[in-house]
Amino acid sequence: MSATKEITTLTNDHNTNTVDLARLIEGEWYYVIDNCGCSSVGQWQSSHDRLSSTQGDGINVTSAKEIIKVAELRFKNSREFPLLNHPFVQRRYGFKILMEVPQQGFTLINVEQAMAVHASFPFNYTVMP
Repeated sequence: MSATKEITTLTNDHNTNTVDLARLIEGEWYYVIDNCGCSSVGQWQSSHDRLSSTQGDGINVTSAKEIIKVAELRFKNSREFPLLNHPFVQRRYGFKILMEVPQQGFTLINVEQAMAVHASFPFNYTVMP
């Protein structure tokens, strides 16, 4: 079972999202999915009430559908560090990984799905225990 937690909540008022900014931790990294389904990864800056992406862009948290804390933002390349060789993966299944696909962005998927990706399709990943 994954230990990730969603930070946003869905209100009954026109199904709008509200973000509990007090739950975001200064300097921590979060995976964000907005209402349009676009996703990004950003670091929380409480002084600006925003998440800064890995490219330095600001991410609008008010349009977030989900905000999930990233356990560790050290991506490994699937060719250099295959998932099957990762010590956490060898011990258990049933959790998610954050996958960065070149030219396509980020996606949060089950580790079993990621292990099924063909070896000729490289991606960067970090585990989300």
